[in-house]
Amino acid sequence: MHLKTDNFTRTTQGVCLRALAMCSAACVEDQDSIAIFDRNTLRRVDTWKIPKGHKNSPIVLDPQRHRLFVIARDPGILMQLNSDTGALESSAPTPAEPDDISFDASTQRIYVPGDGNLAVFDANGNGGLRLVQRLPTGPGARAGMWIDSLRKYVVAVPSAGDKPAQVLIFAVAR
Repeated sequence: MHLKTDNFTRTTQGVCLRALAMCSAACVEDQDSIAIFDRNTLRRVDTWKIPKGHKNSPIVLDPQRHRLFVIARDPGILMQLNSDTGALESSAPTPAEPDDISFDASTQRIYVPGDGNLAVFDANGNGGLRLVQRLPTGPGARAGMWIDSLRKYVVAVPSAGDKPAQVLIFAVAR
C-alpha cells in the first residue's frame, strides 16, 4: 500500500487504518511508528514512535476507553497506548511472530495469534494487560479473526510437511 500526504510517501507491509476521535492511525512498520492522519483532510498530523519493540503492524482500537492496542513483531509484544496521546499505558509479551490482533469489547479480551500459540489477554483492569490463557494452535499459525456474532475465534494453521492446512475454531464464553 502506498500512502501519500504532504511530502510523505511510504510503501509498507501491513498498513492498518483505525479511526481515532478525529484522526486515523496507520502503522508504518519500517519506521517503528504510527502515523496519525486527519480524517477530513487526510493530512498527516503526527507520528508516534512505538515505545517498545520493532516492526509494528497489527493495531486495534478501543474507542470507549481511548486505547489503541499495537503489536510489535520484534520481539513479540502487545502495547496499550492512550489513543489521544500515544503514551504507553501497559505492555505484555506475545507469542513469537504475532501477525494479528482482535479485541472483544464486551469482555475486554484481546486475542493475539503467534507462531504455534493463541494468547488471550485481559485488558479490563487498572493493572494493565494480563495474560489469561495461551492455547496451542500449530506451527506457522499467525493469522486469526474474532467473530463477535458467533462468540468464536478462528485461527488459520498452514500445512506443514504431510499435515494439511486447518482452521481451528475456539468457542469463547462470556
